[in-house]
Amino acid sequence: MSLATEAHQRHARHYLEVLRQLGNLYRDRSAVSKLFFQLDAEWPQIATARRWAARHDSAVARKCCSDYARCAATLLSLRLSASERIDWLEVALAGATDVGDRVAQAEHLGNLGIAYEDLGQYDESHGYLAEALQIDGELQDERMEQVHLGQLGLALIGLARYAEAITSLKRGLSIAQKLGDRAAEAVHLGNLALALEEMGDLELAERTHESALAISREIGDRRGEGRDIGNLGVVYYQTERYEAAERYFLDALEISREVGHRYGETMDLSNLSGLYQTLGRYSEAVDCAAQTLLISSEIGDLSREAAALGNLGLIAQDVGLYDLATHFTGRALESARLTGDRRGEALRLTAQAKTDRELRLWEKARGTAREAIAIAHEIGARSIEADAWLVLASISNASGYFSAAAEQAAVGLAISRDIGYPQGESSALSEIDNAKTRRTNQTHVRTVLDGETVQTLQRLACPAQ
Repeated sequence: MSLATEAHQRHARHYLEVLRQLGNLYRDRSAVSKLFFQLDAEWPQIATARRWAARHDSAVARKCCSDYARCAATLLSLRLSASERIDWLEVALAGATDVGDRVAQAEHLGNLGIAYEDLGQYDESHGYLAEALQIDGELQDERMEQVHLGQLGLALIGLARYAEAITSLKRGLSIAQKLGDRAAEAVHLGNLALALEEMGDLELAERTHESALAISREIGDRRGEGRDIGNLGVVYYQTERYEAAERYFLDALEISREVGHRYGETMDLSNLSGLYQTLGRYSEAVDCAAQTLLISSEIGDLSREAAALGNLGLIAQDVGLYDLATHFTGRALESARLTGDRRGEALRLTAQAKTDRELRLWEKARGTAREAIAIAHEIGARSIEADAWLVLASISNASGYFSAAAEQAAVGLAISRDIGYPQGESSALSEIDNAKTRRTNQTHVRTVLDGETVQTLQRLACPAQ
């Protein structure tokens, strides 16, 4: 072995130990600020050491790559985009496979599943997590099995396979409770609540999120607390408790920034943007969406980027800027289709149908709304299905097909009442009234945006200019 190689190995081993110590700091919830200071200081050397190991073909280097990814599994999301994490993890998986470390293989496969999930590539995520679970079973490793069952549940939610997601999450929850892992129990409860939301059971979802939040606070898990607060804010938003929703979204954003959780930050900003758009606070909505786009681009979070674009489309639609609305919605729809996000696809199609209605493109609007209905029905996204039926009813009313509008609104009303969706019920009753009174006037009072906000929208539509 040359002196240079020996020196590189010593350097790599030293910074592997530094990384372990940083991981211990992350687990010490009282030392978060110290962690970020030290991580910033040490990261260039950590990255250099790992880069050397990735470029050398030896048993020591391959094991080093695997060990770096294992020690930095949680810290990676604080400093690397999802795509960069995938690069680390693919090299680490190859190293673990070469040295026959099955435990490490399962961990890397699971973390690859998480990274692809962050990109919104749920099929890829599902594949890696299924492989990880197979190894967990072989090793009879219940601790990692419950982790991977939880992540598989999220991938299944992304694929709109909600019944399978609930089964996976309940299995993970049962194992976490058996092991006495309170942090994991909170995670599983929160994810289970997300699946219940998609199934339309908002009351049970709220209670389940509250249980998760109680555990996160009990054990002092600030990142978990921020996650659970944000999730509760979504339920408050869906049930029109907007003041509480804003308070929870802002609290969640504060925590995400405090603990350096950039994916959480994009989620919180996206939630705030959607809320402010609903409340007609468009300048704030655009500002939050712009921040989401910037951070999402930096960390490679395609799903949050698509959500921000979708929010911008809704804002432009609300104020009558239909060319910009079509542009933003089209980009969000393209992203949803690229990543296999069927729920996002149904949402963006519903939004585009509304824009087409305002442009009096009746046939195009009807076709787009029916496509959204078909996807939402197929994946069991019942609130989206209700919204799409009501958009279709509004198109029929606006174009003079009142009997069809009444029938379509009745379907949306039935779904909304079945799932406890007050926004849908209110819209349905309004469309039924329009159909009865044969009201075709679809003229709305438009908010006039200030010049600075319009310029921001135009800049976001043409970022290269």
